[in-house]
Amino acid sequence: MIDQELVTYIKALGTDAGTRVRTGNVLQEDAYPTVVVTRTGGNEPRTLGGTSLFSRGNFTISVITDQYANAYATAWAINGALKSYLGSMGTTHIHSSRCLATPSDQSLIDGDRIVRFVSQDFLFVYLEG
Repeated sequence: MIDQELVTYIKALGTDAGTRVRTGNVLQEDAYPTVVVTRTGGNEPRTLGGTSLFSRGNFTISVITDQYANAYATAWAINGALKSYLGSMGTTHIHSSRCLATPSDQSLIDGDRIVRFVSQDFLFVYLEG
């Protein structure tokens, strides 16, 4: 599935996050920075006969850290690798990749812990398998 293909691809980029790339949620014991890939929507258009032509998937890719400087370097590396990406990613063939929202920062306060993250949104048009 494209979710796991994205995780594998981002791990291979060699960013400061290294292999700390997850789908859905960050693990509490993870070191910073950590990348989280979250599917936020998508669809699979079909012909009148029910044949699937391709799939669309919207994803938010967030870099979670304690310092914005670390997060932005990783976020821009991911952005450069994924925007306008065409080709195979594992068993998934990407026909179109667009960055819908460039990296922007936010922060959360959880008790005495401040978590900073830089998020960006992508739309992929793809075929699996």
